[in-house]
Amino acid sequence: MVLKRISCAANNYAWGVPGSKSTVAQLAGEAVKDFAVDEGVPYAELWMSTHPKGPASFWEDKTALSEHIKNTDGSDLGKNVLEKFGKKLPFLLKVLSVNKALSIQAHPNKSLAEILHAKDPAHYPDDNHKPEMCVALTDFNGLCGFRPARETVGFLNSVPELAILLGEKAGQMIAAKDDPVEYPKALKSGFAALMNLPKELISAQVAKLVARINSTKPDDVEADLVLRLNSDFPGDVGIFVAYFLNYIKVAKGEAMFLKANLPHAYLSGDCVECMACSDNVVRAGLTPKFMDVDTLVDMLEYSPNEADSFKFKAESDDGQVKVFNPDIPDFSLEATSLKEAGKRALPGTGFIFPSLLQNYC
Repeated sequence: MVLKRISCAANNYAWGVPGSKSTVAQLAGEAVKDFAVDEGVPYAELWMSTHPKGPASFWEDKTALSEHIKNTDGSDLGKNVLEKFGKKLPFLLKVLSVNKALSIQAHPNKSLAEILHAKDPAHYPDDNHKPEMCVALTDFNGLCGFRPARETVGFLNSVPELAILLGEKAGQMIAAKDDPVEYPKALKSGFAALMNLPKELISAQVAKLVARINSTKPDDVEADLVLRLNSDFPGDVGIFVAYFLNYIKVAKGEAMFLKANLPHAYLSGDCVECMACSDNVVRAGLTPKFMDVDTLVDMLEYSPNEADSFKFKAESDDGQVKVFNPDIPDFSLEATSLKEAGKRALPGTGFIFPSLLQNYC
């Protein structure tokens, strides 16, 4: 196989890290042809893919990677990919630099993706699912999956603003907290009620919550998170969603896997993401973008779990290569760390991870 250098795509979103402080911008200097950093612009994502939103091309002749795959025999993809997906690159690789919270979101499974795409292709541009593997390049935090019942019920008892918003739904969740069958039902009912409340009611209770935190100055992660989220998204319903979802810390080199229908929101840090080739996102808070509350509420799995349960263990780790192999056909991710100068032969299992990332892994 002959290796060719590609030029990737750098995307600017409001939640990215400004200018040359962004890992994305630093990498784009070598990964995006004719790139020049603008210190006043937030750099959020570096895409390595054939997806039309951020297509890669060959460095020398600017031929699109998708066109190369289409117009050749596809042998570059390998036999397994050709048999399963045809002449298509089945995954999308990204680097993210997160400065502000991303939206409260989830990704649809394949069947729901097909329905959403057929109904609303403007907001759901792909008919594909989007499972994601996230490997931290720095200490990384986010919200992921529903908290254990004891934690959310604890907040219902200690955060009066949340209990007021949920009303009788709060009582149902508290009553069902020790019942593994009834609690997920009560959780869905309570979460749906919160997400569908009028904005003015949410905003009023956020103001009371923020005032109480500023007055009492509690020393806990959730209080700090409420203040931070309200600073970026004043009065948003996502501020209360933080009491439903796990706060998760992913150390450098650790990974988490985000399957379909799993609620999440990245908060800060740098990571590599590998996902099925799709840009489908169902959003319902902490964003100025299109939100689809009904779809999100209906699609989620209301299974309470511990935060660390969403971390993903490497299948193998020899000190230089970690193999992350989720139970999906679209991709497997290898993280290679070069501890010292020299050469290392990489197995011919797919596209090679850019060497310019080695200092971050």
